[in-house]
Amino acid sequence: MKEAAARPRFGTLELIKANEWEQKITRAGDDVWVVVHLFKEYVSQCSVLNECLDELARRYPNSRFVKIISTEAIPKYPDVALPTLLLYHNGKKEKDLVGMEVFGGRNVTPEEVALALNEVGDICKADGDVDRDAASKREAKALLEKLVIQAAEGSEGESSDFDD
Repeated sequence: MKEAAARPRFGTLELIKANEWEQKITRAGDDVWVVVHLFKEYVSQCSVLNECLDELARRYPNSRFVKIISTEAIPKYPDVALPTLLLYHNGKKEKDLVGMEVFGGRNVTPEEVALALNEVGDICKADGDVDRDAASKREAKALLEKLVIQAAEGSEGESSDFDD
């Protein structure tokens, strides 16, 4: 009986150069998702997204997370379109995610980024996850709990139409 080839494991947000594109992205492996962050150091929202992607790379080592300076990847790529994520699967680009609005805004969390990525495919899927729906439900529950806590903390001391 022939054993299945082991899936590569990544686990870090890796800074790459243009000459590594083919090796790291288009030839990443069979059934491997690659999240490519086009960024610039001086764009504050790129820094926020880098932090989220770094966390997701550690949580989901079956997917590859890389970052590359936008104009090194695509000459004359406009800063106004940053941050941008390019999502690759089996060497083909599947989707572009442009700006922070696709993740819910400027104060994004790793969980919110994971939810957006999982809308495209099984990008943020741990080894123990049975399917994308189960993982998405857990991520959604965690996000909902966080939002409820934030709402409760924000409403302390505020009056309500229901107060006597």
